[in-house]
Amino acid sequence: MNNILELKNISVSFSDKQVLNNISFIINKWDIVSLIWKNWTWKSTLLKTIVWINKSYSWDIIKNYKTLWYVPQKLSFDTTVPLTVEEFFWIYHNWHKHDIDKYLKIFNACKLINKQVSKLSWWELQKILIVNSLLDNPDFLILDEPTAWIDTIWEEIFYWIIHEIRDNFPNIAILIVSHNMKMVYSHSNKIVCLHEHCYCTWTPDEVKNNSDFDSVFWDYVIPYKHTHSHEHKHTHSHK
Repeated sequence: MNNILELKNISVSFSDKQVLNNISFIINKWDIVSLIWKNWTWKSTLLKTIVWINKSYSWDIIKNYKTLWYVPQKLSFDTTVPLTVEEFFWIYHNWHKHDIDKYLKIFNACKLINKQVSKLSWWELQKILIVNSLLDNPDFLILDEPTAWIDTIWEEIFYWIIHEIRDNFPNIAILIVSHNMKMVYSHSNKIVCLHEHCYCTWTPDEVKNNSDFDSVFWDYVIPYKHTHSHEHKHTHSHK
């Protein structure tokens, strides 16, 4: 069976206010799915519903994975606790040194192994949280805005790392929350779009050519369209 996750008519309400309505989509093995959302929509509610943190919904969720890891956008640690990265891994796993070294090398993060977790930068912590999830050999990995505060060079590298992860875990599916349309177009095979109570599921090519998407997500699409147009003109001028 290729389906890792199937949502059927998911609806969520809080205090008689409906925030998500009849959302249905499928995530398959080896998918890299991007979730695009407008700031006033209930993206976190959908993620928590998928991972079963939120149970205030009407649903039919079919889960065909054994292990899911959810890497949140933010995670706080008590600065008075001198917990190192190595000790943090030990809390969750009885891992082999070879395994941890392999994944730390992928993220260029070997030097972080003895660093105190509470003193990591946001991007360093993201690396460690993702490595921690990979040590559990997950079938389904959810990353909530993992590139929100990193520069474009590291963001490009990050997405190629995601492809490397998928290549090393042939049964894995990855759901990434992102606003960078250039990365979404280039590195996803499916896009889930949330806007108020509405949603849609498209391929990157369908999103690019859909005027309705442009009208709703225009502020996210503009940088990509500008870059694409600029590159086209630049190429043309050298002919």
